[in-house]
Amino acid sequence: LNFLKEFIMDIKVIGDHIEITPAIDEYVKKKFLTLTIPDKISQVEFRIGNENKLEQYVQFNAHIQHQNINIKVKNDNAYKCIDSLMTKIHRHFVKIKEKSHIPTHKLT
Repeated sequence: LNFLKEFIMDIKVIGDHIEITPAIDEYVKKKFLTLTIPDKISQVEFRIGNENKLEQYVQFNAHIQHQNINIKVKNDNAYKCIDSLMTKIHRHFVKIKEKSHIPTHKLT
């Protein structure tokens, strides 16, 4: 079932001047697919890079219900960035659902 959801939804994990390992790619997709995602979303993009020598960042970009969503998190650890970003994305999706009353679906 997760394969089908990932196939229907285009999830891109892109490195900004860094190489994305299969482990990071899988971790991002796995975490994202556990969220309750608004129905009118078909493509999302995660950009991962180095802000400076001490900080990394993960940025989420998507177009949902006629609005562009851009959320960026910085931390000294990529996995901590991803976890924090997923929390922020979840909160944002809840706000979208509350404002629009458009049905959402659980992707697990």
